[in-house]
Amino acid sequence: MTNLIQSQSMELSANLSSEEFSRNLSLAILSKNTKIAYKSATDCYLRSGFTLPATKKDVIEYLVHATKWTRRKNGASIEFTKTEQPLSPASLQTHLAALAYYNEVFGGENLKADKDIKNTLKLIKRERGAAQKQAKPILLVDIKTAIADKKMSQRDRTLLVLGFVTACRRSELANLNIADLYFKEDGVEVLIRKSKTDQEGVGFTKYVTLGTKKFCPVQILKDYLLERNMNEKAQSDEALFLSKSGKRLTPKDVGRIVTKYFRDTTGHGLRAGFVTQAASVGIQINRIAEQTGHKSLDMVMKYYRNARGLVDSPTNDLY
Repeated sequence: MTNLIQSQSMELSANLSSEEFSRNLSLAILSKNTKIAYKSATDCYLRSGFTLPATKKDVIEYLVHATKWTRRKNGASIEFTKTEQPLSPASLQTHLAALAYYNEVFGGENLKADKDIKNTLKLIKRERGAAQKQAKPILLVDIKTAIADKKMSQRDRTLLVLGFVTACRRSELANLNIADLYFKEDGVEVLIRKSKTDQEGVGFTKYVTLGTKKFCPVQILKDYLLERNMNEKAQSDEALFLSKSGKRLTPKDVGRIVTKYFRDTTGHGLRAGFVTQAASVGIQINRIAEQTGHKSLDMVMKYYRNARGLVDSPTNDLY
């Protein structure tokens, strides 16, 4: 999009017109991840030869013909090459949302309510649509096996264990501060100051109880904190998880660490694994959602049904 979409702050100045002020305010309320996604989408739209604000005719053509782009560095610059692989319906939905928002903020046709655009997307989903891929769940036995490797760093060991038992998103793990941990006699409380479903930063707490001598997430976390507090390279006194250079880990860093040890899944595998593991032992879905922080039970239910499928199948009562 424009630099305004990418900006993380709202410029307030007496020199701004009411229209500019309103525009900046509309951009400022977007979450950081949404800004990044919308900018990537509009950049792709522009690279495809279209202009902004988007017109209905151009949007429909884009939805039908849009493909992925490969990115590679050429010295100090970055080059993009158009591919033959069409964008997935899910990606097209995001791109459409970005274009609609751009038009709403900067002036242009109302793309949100257009029936022809909606019907075009429906046709694409019907012809090209596929079931949404789910990250392969990383189960507790997988975690225990992985952290048994003595070569694994204490940071990685703690990140994997804490990511599993708290069912945190990658961004939530990356944003954790040492001060967000409150140790109690029977466990630890983990404060999530802000999340995907809590953009206003109201915050909520996840609870992790003591484990056993063989596997105790709380003790693993305590052991890591001793090492973390002695890190001479630390460039942040607050961040819980640091890179080798001492900077706070990014959500992408968290994902890379997960896939380093579990190559057949994604960074979401820890979160999916918690839901699957909890469902398999019969924990109620509302209790699972309290830990994951899901506002809707739809996504939780997908993993829940997969884990409980055979156990709860009505065929058990047929024969």
